[in-house]
Amino acid sequence: MIPTTHCEYCQGQGYFQLMLGGTETCIYCEGSGVAPTEPLHKKPERFIDFIHLRWTSFPKYDGIL
Repeated sequence: MIPTTHCEYCQGQGYFQLMLGGTETCIYCEGSGVAPTEPLHKKPERFIDFIHLRWTSFPKYDGIL
């Protein structure tokens, strides 16, 4: 049996309790509660895609206002 470690961000719960009520799934372990196999400093793909789409929609800044 392979030992598993808990996710550092959600402490193995798989979700975060929100201050105003409700919960949100942990984006690092994707709700499993188990530490991801990739390094934790790598951002999730959906976050990268969101930023990429947002920033590419702006015109390129060439220093001239």
